[in-house]
Amino acid sequence: MDNFLPIGERLKEERLRLRFNQDDFSQEAGITRKTLFGYETGMRAPDAGSLAVWAKMGLDVAYVVTGNNKKQSAPVLTAEEQVVIDAYRKLPAEQQKQLMILALTGVDIKQDKEKKKNKKEHTRVDIKGDNISNSGNVNSFIDNSNIANNSINIGNNISGTKKGK
Repeated sequence: MDNFLPIGERLKEERLRLRFNQDDFSQEAGITRKTLFGYETGMRAPDAGSLAVWAKMGLDVAYVVTGNNKKQSAPVLTAEEQVVIDAYRKLPAEQQKQLMILALTGVDIKQDKEKKKNKKEHTRVDIKGDNISNSGNVNSFIDNSNIANNSINIGNNISGTKKGK
């Protein structure tokens, strides 16, 4: 009577992992809730048609049938995440690269290049005795603020000038 219990338990586990209730899960496969209950309690084995439909929804059929879980660590994507991935895959390679850089670093390459074009940087750093003086017109890449006449005490005697491009 309960010959299919391990399969049923794994089917229920997968259904819950996919965040489906019994009504919606059974409806997707075109079966009744009672039939799904029979599958999950081991009263009967799921048919191939139902497994095929659920596989398209993300069910790990191999795990349900054999107990071998290849997708154990792979998260299920939300609908929104899948839309983002599908849109990314449709982009040209250069736009994919730009999007990846933006996602990982927060730096927009196009804006970065434009700011570098318009950026004029001139910094003078004088280190004499115990004082470091920074004076000039330094445009911050991030917030375009001016930094001028900052001093820090240290114990070196160095003098230099840095000019940006």
